[in-house]
Amino acid sequence: MTEEKQEYGLDFDLGYNGRIEKVGIEVARYSDNGRLFVGLIADDGEGCPGPAADLTVNIPEFTMKPGEAAITDDMRRQVLKFIQDNRLAEDTGKTAFSGMGMYPVFRFDLERLAQFAPDDVADFKKAWGIS
Repeated sequence: MTEEKQEYGLDFDLGYNGRIEKVGIEVARYSDNGRLFVGLIADDGEGCPGPAADLTVNIPEFTMKPGEAAITDDMRRQVLKFIQDNRLAEDTGKTAFSGMGMYPVFRFDLERLAQFAPDDVADFKKAWGIS
């Protein structure tokens, strides 16, 4: 991830007691295969950003196209709502299977993600030869 000023203006429902976290979006690549990683970051209130939640999970044994990613099982209801509310991706109808479970595969809208993390998306696209 390159250094860029992150905006923490998106609402993420943590799923308990109505707690909403203000988050920004991080886009990166998994180190073993370069696939798309999408995560949420939040400011701790003291100017120190840190991870709030992962939207994706890496399942290397399942074939995916660039921009597709399996959705994590952690807080899945909240993650799917966040993706839908912010129009970040669409369901491909595919399911990735791993020893840990079943994961829906979504096709992320890279142009939409670039509205939140332009440098990150540019790096991802360059690595995959996407214009």
